[in-house]
Amino acid sequence: MPKTANSQFSEEREQIIMDFLHKQGKIRIGDVTDMLGISPSTARIQLQKTTVITMIMTTVITITMIMTTVITMIMDIMLDIIPV
Repeated sequence: MPKTANSQFSEEREQIIMDFLHKQGKIRIGDVTDMLGISPSTARIQLQKTTVITMIMTTVITITMIMTTVITMIMDIMLDIIPV
């Protein structure tokens, strides 16, 4: 399904917010309204979306790290059991 102009614009907003947050370490509603020229209520919604996306990304990264560790442990065990 092709992305609409609104979803692309939302993704651009998310990236701007993430870049600011990465540089500053924190972000406020006022920062978002000033940067993006949007209302405080829209800024809150955008921050909520960005927070959910960040939580999902963090979860995926954590799961990937755990799975990599588990696979490495299994391979080590198999190498101990089966001589090469």
